[in-house]
Amino acid sequence: MKRYVFIILCLAPLLNLYTEDVAVITAGGGKFFWNEIIKGALQAGEDYNLTIYSRGPSDEQNYQSQNAAISTAIERGCKIILLAPTSKEQRVFIKDLKDKGYPTIFIDRDIGGDRVALIETDNYSAGVLAGKKMVKALNGKGRVAILRMAKGLLSTTDREEGFKKTVTELGLEVVFDDYIGVDVGVGRKNSYDILEKLPEIDGVFTPNESTTISTIVSLRRLHREGDIIHIGFDTSDLIYRAIESKDIYGVIIQKPFDIGYNGVKEASKYLNGLTEIEGYKTGFDFINFLNISDHLADNDRD
Repeated sequence: MKRYVFIILCLAPLLNLYTEDVAVITAGGGKFFWNEIIKGALQAGEDYNLTIYSRGPSDEQNYQSQNAAISTAIERGCKIILLAPTSKEQRVFIKDLKDKGYPTIFIDRDIGGDRVALIETDNYSAGVLAGKKMVKALNGKGRVAILRMAKGLLSTTDREEGFKKTVTELGLEVVFDDYIGVDVGVGRKNSYDILEKLPEIDGVFTPNESTTISTIVSLRRLHREGDIIHIGFDTSDLIYRAIESKDIYGVIIQKPFDIGYNGVKEASKYLNGLTEIEGYKTGFDFINFLNISDHLADNDRD
């Protein structure tokens, strides 16, 4: 009997015994963020009677791993893909999927091409808000650093550019602007080395979860937490605690649960024959020591 079970499991992909409907393929660079997107997708799956298959690479720039995950999802019966694309190199692959009857909805970022909808944060406007908060915290005068994530990542690039344009126009001086990497470990080393050589800066901006965590840790090592106005992006338990202890001034928060939920909601419409679906931009907000208690209470977090 065990042998027959083993044979069936081995043949499952060929026999199409899997029953997933929607694939959610995330990216890297922020474990908490992507987990929230998956939670939203799973909740929408329950609400719309769809089964969800989710996978994602740990490396933000590994688009080949994403493509492999999509191929596996199709083998498992998925009919539509929610994808956070990591490279414009994926356009040809996405077009080929659509031609074969597997449409793709982009989440979190856009690379153009043959996606049927886009659901994301208005990243440039979120960067503008971060810039305005920095200018206000520094009373319109000061020197700031931008610790970017990685070149070519559209979502974080939009945030970085929105921030840079805003602070420059409103009187701050950007004295450092470079990349620290997609991995927290690499980001910690790079941010520490950079900040150690910038004793005169007044503020620093980080555009996502991994760069924000890296910089919190580095500022603590340098005993400069609280002295430098650090405005980050996204949340995690470590970031929440850093806000409460005032080790970071504040962060821009997205609505990843809503991105995942609404992505599956739009997928449901498409699967039910509404091929002209509309994507949209989800909201964002700023939290710091003053309003974090309300935010945590609203989100049922300890």
